[in-house]
Amino acid sequence: MKKFTLIELLVVIAIIGILASLLLPVLGKARKTAKLGVCKSQLKQIGATTYMYADDNNDFIPPAPAGVTNLSWDDQLATYDQRNLSDAVIAGTQGISTTDMSDSNIYLCPSDEISSSDATKVRRSYSFNNGAHLGTDDWGLNRNFNNPDPFKFNEVNSPADCLMTSEWSHAGSYLGKTWYSVIGKTSDIDTDMTSPHEDTKFNVLYVDGHVDTRLKYHLQANTYQIFMNKQ
Repeated sequence: MKKFTLIELLVVIAIIGILASLLLPVLGKARKTAKLGVCKSQLKQIGATTYMYADDNNDFIPPAPAGVTNLSWDDQLATYDQRNLSDAVIAGTQGISTTDMSDSNIYLCPSDEISSSDATKVRRSYSFNNGAHLGTDDWGLNRNFNNPDPFKFNEVNSPADCLMTSEWSHAGSYLGKTWYSVIGKTSDIDTDMTSPHEDTKFNVLYVDGHVDTRLKYHLQANTYQIFMNKQ
């Protein structure tokens, strides 16, 4: 049997190295694409639980206030998203503890790997449309920035254009806490909003239930359209 010479072995190793260098970026891109798809699926699940809430609450959209003493919008969905939280945990306003539920939940995008500012809390990757901060009742899905006063689904004239939930990767965004739970002003998009994906891509859930991937500049250029609830 013929043995490989040292030169032949080195050639084989070099070829394997070249193939690996070609494949690794492709595999990395495939992983990122898969995570983007999982995130979109989670937003659709959030949309489904939101409709379930509305069915039980006279078509009202879940309240999404920013006031620190109020329940967050995800708290409103806790009885519909199979988290099985106790009433005491839901009633808390300081964020849900990691001892009350795991980090594996539909509210955390798999691409959102930012370090939490409080490791004892369960992080959240999504924020609700509270455009009332723009100063008029014609914006957002909640009439009052700090207090619960939501619109009904049938009051939204352009549900395919109106944003309901968007990604917002922030170290201080926790389930069960209103801080960073809502988005509704230009400065949020221009300055604060950080995407968990590359190329500043944001997955966005619209009121009609469809999910789309948008670049940040699109959200910036269409602020009033995407936050508008009435025409």
